[in-house]
Amino acid sequence: MESTMSPLRKAIPPITDNMKVELSHLKMYRTTFAHGKFQNEVELLKPVNMDLTIKRNLSAAWYHNIPDIQIDAHLRPMSLVLSQEDLAVVLRTLSENLSETASEESTPSTAPPDKADTTSNKENTVVISAVVEAHQSAKLETKLKLDFKFDSLTLLLYSPAETPQQGAREPRLMLAEFTLGSIHTQLLQLSDGAMNATVRLSECLLDDKRSHIKSVTSSPGAEKSVMLVLSYRAGREGTSLQVALQDLYLCASMEFLQTVANVFLEALANGRPAAPRNGRPTNASSSATSTKDTVPAQPPTVLRNTYSVMVKNPEVVFVADLTRPDAPALVMTTQVEAEYNDGPDGQRLTAVVRDLKVTACPFLRQQRKPNHVTTVLQPCELFFNLHMPTSQPQSMELSISALTLKVSPIIINTVITIQSALTPAPEGGEGDEKESPMPSDLWEHRDLRQLKLWFLEEEGEEDARSLAPLVPQGDTLKLGIDAICLTLEAGVGHRTVPMLLAKASFHGDAKNLSTLINLHSTLNLEVHYYNEIMGVWEPLLEPLEDETSDGFRPWSLELKMKKKPLKHSGIADEVDFSVPDYKTVISVSSKDQLNIMLSKCGLNMLSNLGMAFAAATQTAESFQRDQAPLVLKNRLGVALSVLLSDMFVRLVPETHGDTVSLNRSKSTDRRVELLDGQNLFMDFASDQFSAMTSLNAKNYYIQPTPVGHSEASIIPLIKVGRGMYSVLHNESHVTRFFVCQIYSVEGSKYVKIRSPFQIINHSTVSFRVFEGSTCLGTSLPTEEFCVPLGSYRAQLSLQPVNAVEGAEAEYGPSEGFSYEAVTSQSGECVEQACSHLRDSECVFKVNMVAMRDTVTLHSTEENFDPPYVLHLWPSVQLRNLLPYPITYCLQGTTISTPAVLEAGHSCQLHTALLDQHTVELRLLDYMQQDWVAQYSLRSGQDEISFLTFSSLSASEEGAELDVGVHVRYEAGQALLALHSPYWMVNKTGRLLQYKSDDVHHKHPKDYSSPLLFSFKPRNFFQNNKVRLMISDSELSDEFSIDTVGSYGDVKCKGRLKDYLVGVKIDATSFSLTRVVTFVPFYVLENHTRHLISVCEEGHEQWTEAPPLQSAVPFWPERESKKLKVKVEGCQSTQVINFHKPENCLLLHLDNTLGGITVDVNLTEHLAVVRFSNYHDGAAPFLLINHTKEHTLQYHQSPKQDKVGWVSDDLLDLSFSLDGSASSQREIVELEAGQAVYYTWAEPTGSRVLNWSWGHHSGELNIEEDLLLDVGGEGSLFLLSFYEGLQRVALFTQSKRLYQNICNSEKAELANQEIILALQDLGVSLVNNTTSQEVAFIGICSSDVVWECKLQKKNRWKTLSIKDADMLERSYREYIESNPVDNKILTLPNDSQVSLTPSGLEMRMLKPYDALLRRNFLPALKVEYKVSARQQAYRVQINHIQIQNQLPGAIFPVVYYPVKPPKSVSMDSEPKPLTDVSIITRAAGHSDILRIKYFKVLIQEMDLRLDLGFLYALLDLFTQEHIETVTTEQEVELFQKDIEYIKTQLHHVSSTDSSPISLYEYFHISPIKLHLSFSLSTGGEDGQKEKRQKELIPVQSLNLLLKSIGATLTDVQDVVFKLGFFQMTYKFNTRSQLQWEVIRHYSKQAIKQMYVLVLGLDVLGNPFGLIRGLSEGVEAFFYEPYQGAIQGPEEFVEGMALGVKALAGAAVGGLAGAASRITGAMAKGVAAMTLDEEYQQKRREAMNRQPRGLKEGLARGGKGLVSGFVSGITGIVTKPIKGAQQEGAAGFFKGVGKGLVGAVTRPTGGIIDMASSTFQGIKRATEPSQDVDSLRPPRFIHDDGVIRPYREREGLGSQMLQRKLAMAKWILMMEDEDS
Repeated sequence: MESTMSPLRKAIPPITDNMKVELSHLKMYRTTFAHGKFQNEVELLKPVNMDLTIKRNLSAAWYHNIPDIQIDAHLRPMSLVLSQEDLAVVLRTLSENLSETASEESTPSTAPPDKADTTSNKENTVVISAVVEAHQSAKLETKLKLDFKFDSLTLLLYSPAETPQQGAREPRLMLAEFTLGSIHTQLLQLSDGAMNATVRLSECLLDDKRSHIKSVTSSPGAEKSVMLVLSYRAGREGTSLQVALQDLYLCASMEFLQTVANVFLEALANGRPAAPRNGRPTNASSSATSTKDTVPAQPPTVLRNTYSVMVKNPEVVFVADLTRPDAPALVMTTQVEAEYNDGPDGQRLTAVVRDLKVTACPFLRQQRKPNHVTTVLQPCELFFNLHMPTSQPQSMELSISALTLKVSPIIINTVITIQSALTPAPEGGEGDEKESPMPSDLWEHRDLRQLKLWFLEEEGEEDARSLAPLVPQGDTLKLGIDAICLTLEAGVGHRTVPMLLAKASFHGDAKNLSTLINLHSTLNLEVHYYNEIMGVWEPLLEPLEDETSDGFRPWSLELKMKKKPLKHSGIADEVDFSVPDYKTVISVSSKDQLNIMLSKCGLNMLSNLGMAFAAATQTAESFQRDQAPLVLKNRLGVALSVLLSDMFVRLVPETHGDTVSLNRSKSTDRRVELLDGQNLFMDFASDQFSAMTSLNAKNYYIQPTPVGHSEASIIPLIKVGRGMYSVLHNESHVTRFFVCQIYSVEGSKYVKIRSPFQIINHSTVSFRVFEGSTCLGTSLPTEEFCVPLGSYRAQLSLQPVNAVEGAEAEYGPSEGFSYEAVTSQSGECVEQACSHLRDSECVFKVNMVAMRDTVTLHSTEENFDPPYVLHLWPSVQLRNLLPYPITYCLQGTTISTPAVLEAGHSCQLHTALLDQHTVELRLLDYMQQDWVAQYSLRSGQDEISFLTFSSLSASEEGAELDVGVHVRYEAGQALLALHSPYWMVNKTGRLLQYKSDDVHHKHPKDYSSPLLFSFKPRNFFQNNKVRLMISDSELSDEFSIDTVGSYGDVKCKGRLKDYLVGVKIDATSFSLTRVVTFVPFYVLENHTRHLISVCEEGHEQWTEAPPLQSAVPFWPERESKKLKVKVEGCQSTQVINFHKPENCLLLHLDNTLGGITVDVNLTEHLAVVRFSNYHDGAAPFLLINHTKEHTLQYHQSPKQDKVGWVSDDLLDLSFSLDGSASSQREIVELEAGQAVYYTWAEPTGSRVLNWSWGHHSGELNIEEDLLLDVGGEGSLFLLSFYEGLQRVALFTQSKRLYQNICNSEKAELANQEIILALQDLGVSLVNNTTSQEVAFIGICSSDVVWECKLQKKNRWKTLSIKDADMLERSYREYIESNPVDNKILTLPNDSQVSLTPSGLEMRMLKPYDALLRRNFLPALKVEYKVSARQQAYRVQINHIQIQNQLPGAIFPVVYYPVKPPKSVSMDSEPKPLTDVSIITRAAGHSDILRIKYFKVLIQEMDLRLDLGFLYALLDLFTQEHIETVTTEQEVELFQKDIEYIKTQLHHVSSTDSSPISLYEYFHISPIKLHLSFSLSTGGEDGQKEKRQKELIPVQSLNLLLKSIGATLTDVQDVVFKLGFFQMTYKFNTRSQLQWEVIRHYSKQAIKQMYVLVLGLDVLGNPFGLIRGLSEGVEAFFYEPYQGAIQGPEEFVEGMALGVKALAGAAVGGLAGAASRITGAMAKGVAAMTLDEEYQQKRREAMNRQPRGLKEGLARGGKGLVSGFVSGITGIVTKPIKGAQQEGAAGFFKGVGKGLVGAVTRPTGGIIDMASSTFQGIKRATEPSQDVDSLRPPRFIHDDGVIRPYREREGLGSQMLQRKLAMAKWILMMEDEDS
């Protein structure tokens, strides 16, 4: 210590004292103390040094030139080394030490503060007053000056050791290094209490030090600059804090950051001490609060505080893999400024984000070349302002200038790669087993405490939390995004091309954000796609015509969100459903029509985009490769010099190891030399997007000069297509032409320059092309060969190349051909022959067909050599479509040797000559023998002919086999396909025989390959049928095997038993063969791990189903319909019904085995009895006796379930008697406080459980929820409900428990609603290539509807059409009188309404008081309502209409909903075309969904198709230049056919892992469709020929029909009726259900198609659906308009009031259907009589309802007689009537009608008699004129560019076309007359 005085100073010198502290070699380590000494030490802190100087001014009272206290400190570099264990030890030590002191001190510290306070207060007051008085006017002094320097801090972190043997400091455990650079802190405190402080931090680094990571992290460039500056000022006015952060580099490798965080988190978890004892801390906290409360509140003095943050140039990098320098990364850069002010007038926060930019690029900066960087988000600005005044509500504003986002495959790939590094892969392992293990004590009585069910747990009384009501605060939010621009790009790598461009803007306002929110916002949207062919942008989501101006405006969408309190209506108290306090409604709606334009180019582009994005989700590697946006290929045959425009730059390929990258060329020379066959890579000089949006032919061009020729004209590279250009040969002065072909692949454009003559070789042999003796090159199979520019007019010849490489040619060159000669015979076949060099008779044939290539780009040339493609074909191609190999050998040539042709493959016969050669064919190893046949190659043969093979086996001499040969002649080649019309597949395990044409075909039981079957060739095209015999049975009835896609069963009667065989008929991929599979009708599936045996009741012949076996045939012997089931290891047997569907029936086995479940699925051709392991919820009941005293007694009810059909009861008398014989069931007891699982003791008995408890008794039904107060006195409550998949039946005396479950089970009103409503939608389908709009699909809103809302209901109900019409007429009259006052009107139906001029607040006064509104139903409405335990969905599509927009269409309206007859519709409200209502609930407290209600209603529809429209659609959806199926694909498809045959008997997807749900009620309405079909094309169809050949679907349909001898004819108004699909209380997974629904409807549709349209016979009844064994055929059909559907609110009310919401009690469970119509058949027959009058009479008769049974029968008989009479008389009367109406033609028509009527009328009468009950009203076939057109066809300008739709243009063009057509017709008539 030293004191200094200055004698020189006049005044008294100040006295200071200096203190110096040095700290050196401070270190810290941890160790363990054992055996009296420290064991090994682990260093934690390396030695650290510090200097500290403190200078005090002892004369501070009067000397102010130096600070009162000055502290200078310098801490030298500090280094910490820690592992997870070290951290845990340090934390534990600290927390234990600190917690002890804290807990000891906490008790006394609460009392004495008062004394301390007073003393300190006394001193303080003195000081403060002194300061204030003394220094009011004086200048400020420095009280404290602090200067602290910290050189650096390094923390080295180690991963935890895996094994105890590992040292904690092994180098390979090193994890991360954290470094803080120099920190310099300065602080000044002034005498008025103000304080200034600054902190500067130079750098902060976190480095990955793991050994396997060769870290490529580079610390950011600016090393020395200061990274963080923090300035703090505090004074009297307030405080201010400024933070400036610059050059922040954050590499967010998520996996690494997570690893580091885990070390700390686990150390924290391990370092926590045990919980403190005595619970002291709680006292402390409570006492602290009490003392705080007593202090009087002083008025606060408000200071102004300012905080500002500035972040400059941060760079945030997201990367998946730190080890690769070129790993894909996302980089974000921006500038941020934010300021927060807090003052007397309130608080304000302002933030600005500038230049926010995101790019996708390689991780390391060195790798980021310009062509490796993709901008994801263009720089954008974001402004946020929050103002919170003290007295007014707060306001917020967020505005974003322009968001320009780009999405391309590489961006998606980068994001996915980063994301996948984030989410760890799921652990594979034991979790895969879905089945719950079999509990061995399944049937034991168990204590309630073991059950762990939520409702049985004793819980404390809960306080009823009443929510404080929300009071609107008035806070506001303004949100605006001026422009959003999203581009979707396709292409490989970083050079991508924009394909889709969406522009939008968004503005919104919200009030009361924090409480009752009220939000209004609008989104404007338009979407364009890039048409590559035209090089223009065309609309995809079209803008709308603006009425105010001549322009267009974008489509707009409104979004509103409102939270409102719900009023508890009086009804809610008496009705048991819960009402939430508040409800949030989000409504998304649009008043604009949403027009979508899909063109052929657009569809192509969308599919390319889809493929590119799908590929992006796969692997990363392919995306790093480079692809040039433009590639120029020289295929001229001479070198080429190309001049590029300024807008293009050349790319030069550079190889680095394996990868090739394309970099911009350094040279500025615009001329490039290209050799023949070379490619030139180019890129756009400017940004590609702007290059595309401002394409201009002047700027984007190339100019080629072939060597030795003049310069060609400029070629613009904008549009896709082919153009012709000419050059002059310098020596000969001959003009030569070349083609410039531009096409695009994966977003890149390719420019190919070639001569106008091109050869494509379709043969499997290569050809050399000669000019004289010079070889110009080789034309390889399936590749293009361009004839060189100088040779394309010369005489050329071809020579086949020997298949053996290097061997001499076997054949000489061909005769020779020239461009002129071939092109003069365009489209015809020119034959060329090459003679064999050694055998002059053998000739190699090549068929050449020249096809002209189209020139699409407008070229400068007027006359040019047209481009031609010369196709080379072999003369004959042979394809083997038999499932066995064959050999073929050409007869009549010496050099042909037999060759093998595998199944499905094809071969070319190059040396075969038509009309000269024959082929010897051998079929190998069919039925264990070889077969041989000779086939003569002829021209002009029938399309399908037959070839007879003879057996080569000695034992089978004379055996023959017919095989079909399908012949197709194409230009250039004859295609022969060997096939068998039918493949018979036997999966019955028994010998089958088929009889046809009086021949028996045996099919051995163990022959697994298909049997080749054909009818005799002479009868082949008749309607053929076969009869079946199995084992020792008789022959079955005849049945057809042509109806592909239909399934059924065939009965073969035997001496001892009848065999039921299932038959399914499928088509093969090549349409020539039908696969007919025979399966046993009954199949057992065992999915358990036990051996299961079954046999029929009354028999002892057991069939075994081995464990985990998927299909075992089962052949019942008699009609017992019951099956005994025995499980290995279980003594007892069970009996089940196997002729009725069964869903999850649990069989009670011994305790060791528990139980197994049985499912019986019946389909048309198969009944599957499936045994599975027990799963949760399989038991019908879990019975719980939660009472104190009585035992519960229960037993299965003796009475049989009611059977729906009287006839069945008559049939099954023996069966029901059998059921009630053993009525004395054993009664089981359940003690109080116990629970037990129950399943039916007799599976074939009733499904009702009788119970008794004390003096109460009753019944339990599996399909009924009960919440019952038994006897109404509160002594016993019975609750039956689902918990998860398990139904629980709970008997309790606890009122609390009863109320809890009632609350949990009761219906709920939604507390959140989302509604989407679109007024109109239109989809326009346009074909760019023909410049025509093909179709317009309109989904439109309804006409005006009137709705009323009752007082106590919260939904609007639509009035019936009759009432609405009356109201609408009155309302119109009222409005037309320009009213001023309200008016009360009385309508003709005596109701009274009050109308208002504004149309608001109208009321219905009589017959009931309700609000009234005039509205319309939107085109599409989707509602989603959700509450705590319930979700509801409702989707309504009002009206769909499809229009054929082609000129001269046969059916202008293709599809529309049929209006129901007036008599019906007037009394009902208008119904949408499709209405779907779904209500789901959580089952108890589990995640399993219960679908309470699922109903789909579809109204009657009309579909009218003509071939022209179908062709136009096919043409639109098939892409251009797509080759027909390649041979490889054909073989692959054939292999799939073979695999399909080999699959097991009943193949069910075992991989269905979707969760099981319980469907309580599931119903899809019947589908009624009127079909009309015309075979004429209508309009001018110039492409008819092309279509017959090209369109594959048409081809295969024709083939199929031809091969079954059916013909397609015009069809007029045939009615398809598909019965409804319904199920109740079934467990199903979603995919199972989906499959069942699709199968249900498609099977019916296919069968009815065959019967009604093609007139073929099908197996089974086309209108019958459910084929049971005891039930008859039920027609599950009702008229669609009779269906009723419930929305969520009706359902809730219905459910709550205990109304049986589902009309289960309605006859046959038809919700609302008037009757079961078995007469569906009769209508089909009536339609066949072609006679409207007869149909009309019959309809009228059927629509008068019979009063009773007597009249019903009488009328039925009368119908039968009148049917016969009118049938016979019709033969006479119809021709006379026809002649009167239509002359001679009418007479013959009448004869036809009369004859048809004679046959069909009596049969119609018979069927009518069977169902002379109420028949659904058949609507008279009304003409389609009553359907209005939605809009005229789109007008497309001459340039072919599609522009947004204008109605004016469409109308004008339509009128013009009509006028032209009229003029054409007049001319034609005049010609005829003259």
